[in-house]
Amino acid sequence: MKAIASTIIATMACLGIATASDANATIITSHSYDLFSHPDGNQAPPIYGLRLDGIGRYLTGSGGVSDSWTFAFDTVIADVVLHDDPLLNTFSISGTGIGGLDLGGGSHVASSAVSFNFVYTGFDAAADFDPLNPDITISDRGRGASEKGLGSITFEQSVLGIDAGASVGLIAWGDNSGRLFSFQSNNHRLDCPQSEHCGFPVGWGWMGLTGLTASPFHTTSQDWLFASRYVVTEVPLPQTALFLLTGLAGVFSLRRRKRV
Repeated sequence: MKAIASTIIATMACLGIATASDANATIITSHSYDLFSHPDGNQAPPIYGLRLDGIGRYLTGSGGVSDSWTFAFDTVIADVVLHDDPLLNTFSISGTGIGGLDLGGGSHVASSAVSFNFVYTGFDAAADFDPLNPDITISDRGRGASEKGLGSITFEQSVLGIDAGASVGLIAWGDNSGRLFSFQSNNHRLDCPQSEHCGFPVGWGWMGLTGLTASPFHTTSQDWLFASRYVVTEVPLPQTALFLLTGLAGVFSLRRRKRV
């Protein structure tokens, strides 16, 4: 029995060393969410999950800086990855949608399929993080652009002078308090209890357009506003750790055979 105990202690010691050096060892947990257009966007209908007013003007020089451009979510996933170092925490949003110049009343003047990706980094999360009540708030040093959130959107079809394949950078934008983004189960702007999204996390936050000029372009209606559904929770384990745990299981198996 002492031999087994010594083997277990040695294996656990090796496991600690291996996980400390493995690139994945700092990951505490990750969580995925399906994202949906929010039913209460200011310009809806049609409902949308992303609004980028003035993007047509920014890309083509035509149209107004306050023209409403909205994008409904098609297949969009958010992944929250938490580390033992909060500077490494990420909230990524990626997927596809469809949208364009929006005058309200139920339809777009013209629309295009789009793809987008965006990643927020460096935020605190509770040690007992609850994926159904994430309570994530991402902030920076005040109003304006923040590199704690970066991404891009690409038009898959030509629309209103924007060529198919045209891309533009996205950058997080802080409000007067410095808040960039929130992801919380507070039924933000949902008609509860009627809405099917009640009780699930809602995401909202601001951004600007960047890449074509020296300074990011921002209006007050360039923002995320989406509902979600929790998908899966997983606790990643480094390959080294899996190897050692498999070895430990073998020790027990060998001991049992010897005792027979």
